[in-house]
Amino acid sequence: MSAPGFEIGIIVNVVIITFMMYCTHLYMSSRDLFGFDSISELSYMSFGRSSVFIINILVAFVIFGILLLYLILFSKISLSLVVPFIGEPPEDGHEDLMARILTNKTTYILLVTAISMPIMLKKNLSELKIQSQILFLGVILLLCVLALMQFQISENISEEGMHEPKDKMIHEAVDTNALMEKIIDSVNITLTSYGFIINLFPIAQTLQHKTKANVMKSVFIALCFCFTSYFILTKLAINIYGVQNIKQSIFDNLKEDNSNVMSIGIRLLFLVIFLCNIPYLFYPGKLSVLNALQEYRLRCFSLAIENSIASKQYEEGGEGAGTPPFIDSNDTPITPS
Repeated sequence: MSAPGFEIGIIVNVVIITFMMYCTHLYMSSRDLFGFDSISELSYMSFGRSSVFIINILVAFVIFGILLLYLILFSKISLSLVVPFIGEPPEDGHEDLMARILTNKTTYILLVTAISMPIMLKKNLSELKIQSQILFLGVILLLCVLALMQFQISENISEEGMHEPKDKMIHEAVDTNALMEKIIDSVNITLTSYGFIINLFPIAQTLQHKTKANVMKSVFIALCFCFTSYFILTKLAINIYGVQNIKQSIFDNLKEDNSNVMSIGIRLLFLVIFLCNIPYLFYPGKLSVLNALQEYRLRCFSLAIENSIASKQYEEGGEGAGTPPFIDSNDTPITPS
């Protein structure tokens, strides 16, 4: 929120939340209208078979791109915690093997991948219940630690004025182009932050009551929780570092204070949050790849939808007793015995 300005950040978040709720309304209305509860099936019903491949490839491309950014960020946070203890690698490159391994981002990317792999291969989102609880508690604890950090800093502030740049910023000239770039970046980041919406149908299927009203309520509560967390996090960061001192990534601010136990604790909490969030992010990407492959090899969505349509047409036709026709993989209508 702080990149384009706190107020503009709030407006961007509220607008995106409104769009998310409207999209959820459209998804649920389409589900109730067509009787199918997956993006692939709704795409097929709306735009034909080619859309199944297009939508799933696009989702997989975006998801795995975001996942890569998560892994890189995880490695950066890990390095910010490890390097102060083992020291910066020498410029001449003559460091021992262990130091070279511990100061390499690839080490931590492979580590988090190995830890997350058994969880990422779970078949259903309902199997990630423990990770969801840890994720929720981790966010709450993170905000509490940041609040304690602000309280600690406010007590130690001297008359030098840690937040002096906030007042100075008012008198600086505003670069319109730079502001627009920051707003665009903030919109992209915010869309990514609310990206859980891509798991809408898998989440809806795990609900005890799968009605449209209940799904809308669940999504609204989740969006409100995310918005409140981002709002508090941004406000605390502004109070701790000052608007002018906040960098594009708050981790750059945190790693400058390696002697502060709370700063180290916050980064450890972020690692736990990333570790629990990665399986949720990986799930729709994995599902999209599998959906595209299944449609290509077995025409699973096409056959399921064609059989469903044929069955409904048979029932509406009132042809009397008998069984409805079904379509096999050769597109030939058959009647099961």
